[in-house]
This record gives sequence, structure tokens and C-alpha cells, in this order.
Amino acid sequence: MKYYLIREDSRIKTTPHIVNWMAKIDARNLTWGSYHKLPEVITLYVEKNDFTVYPDVLSRPFFMVTKELQKILKLYEPNMGYRQIILIDRKREMAVQYFLPHLQIVDCLGEGTKFNMDHSELQHIVLDTNKLADKEIFQLDKVSNRYVVVSLRVLESFLRRGAMLWYEELEMI
Repeated sequence: MKYYLIREDSRIKTTPHIVNWMAKIDARNLTWGSYHKLPEVITLYVEKNDFTVYPDVLSRPFFMVTKELQKILKLYEPNMGYRQIILIDRKREMAVQYFLPHLQIVDCLGEGTKFNMDHSELQHIVLDTNKLADKEIFQLDKVSNRYVVVSLRVLESFLRRGAMLWYEELEMI
């Protein structure tokens, strides 16, 4: 099976900038096994901007997906938990719903993976398929920044529905 790194599309320069999110979300609870400490619904505010675009995937400050993509993920990972994130855009007087998936962290980096000096960024990713057990969506272990990976099946389902996101095929051993 093929796997892809996904995140928000960096070509979109006006994605929502969430303000003061750390006052409502303890970043330590954004890890596997700690999501239960987060409220079921979290309301956050975005910086005022007339041109904000709300793509299907947001990676910053944490990984979130729209309701449409959450429905797809539920088909492939029915036992995965979520927290609802409501983004309030006061400038445009609207609220946008996202979901924060409770992603399993998988230790599957293979030989040939290259890190930066402090292990916060991956410069080259190689997945060891023997460690994946046909996972559909997960977060990479052994790196301090969040890297979200989906299977080809999930990515194709997202793209068939016109999802706005960035993706890159990963090398496998």
C-alpha cells in the first residue's frame, strides 16, 4: 500500500490564523493517550481578515479536518476519536466547524530517513511497511513536529470530494 504525507496547502496564503489557542488547549494534550483531557467542543477565534480561506485540512497550530473529511476518516478508522473545533471569524460573522482527530502515533520510520539537527523536522522520509499493519491515518513518531500520513485509499477519497490539501508520496522499504 502507498502512503502520503498530508497537510494544509501552503499555496493558500490566507488560511485562518487562530489567536490565543494556548489559553484553551494545553499542547501536551494533543498527543496519543491525552486527548480525553480536551473538551469535546472547543471554540477558538481567528485573526480578522477579509480574505481568509478555510481549506479542508489545517496543520497549524494542530492538525484539523472539515466535517466532510471527518466522515471519510470514520469510514476507514471507525474507532478514532475526535474533538470538535469551532473557529469564530468575527470579521466575516461566521463560524466554521473542524475536527481534531485523535491520531495514533506510529514508530515506522525506516533506514534512510533524514532529520534536521534537533529532530524537529524530517528532511527525507522513508517508511518501514513492516511496522504499519495497514494503518489508514496516523502521526509519525520520533520527530517533535507533527507529520500526518494517510493511505492511498484515504487520499483518493479526499481528492474525489475535491479536498483542498497538500500531499506527497512517501518512500517505502
